[in-house]
Amino acid sequence: MSGDLRVEVRFKNAVLYNALRECFEKAAKARQIYRGHLNIIGTAATAMGVGKAHLGMLLNLQKSPWSGSKRHWAAVMIAEYLAIDFDVLFPSQLYAGNFPRLLTRDVSAAAFLPLCSREAVGLLEPAPDEKPTDPREAIDAALLKLSPRQEKIARMRFGLDPYEKPKTLQEIGDMFHLSKDRIRQIEAQALGRLTHPAISKPLSEALGR
Repeated sequence: MSGDLRVEVRFKNAVLYNALRECFEKAAKARQIYRGHLNIIGTAATAMGVGKAHLGMLLNLQKSPWSGSKRHWAAVMIAEYLAIDFDVLFPSQLYAGNFPRLLTRDVSAAAFLPLCSREAVGLLEPAPDEKPTDPREAIDAALLKLSPRQEKIARMRFGLDPYEKPKTLQEIGDMFHLSKDRIRQIEAQALGRLTHPAISKPLSEALGR
């Protein structure tokens, strides 16, 4: 007997997806190119100087970021534009997985729905005995909720490990090849994310606030 619930799974490069959202979500809204879901591929591809189809296939794991033994020029341009290390943005094991474009299964709702609970998908705070109590551990745990670029910029701005002292917007901008205003925007996005109760509450408790 087939299941009573159809599940459809689409596979994407999460690091690339989140980086695109961070950079182009506001531009996509301004240009009104939303169609019931986030559709920023066209805006991003134009800004990066790569083909829309190429970017989409890289995002959906349908095209390799390598051309033979060399990095594909389009993937290199995307990594440089987003200021993310190529191997972080395009992990080799991810693109070796041969993921299908769409995976569908008919499953039992009774068996599957518990996996969709708030606790199962990590939307609840950790249990009290799982909360970090050491301030440095709490800060590290909070920063892990950010994108890799947001985390690095936050550590630079506030002089957190491994950086010995805070860096200015200009210094960080020079390192990422971005303007001071863009760094300020990314910093604001990171701080906004850290104010979410699920992140800020355990952090405040560990810091004794």
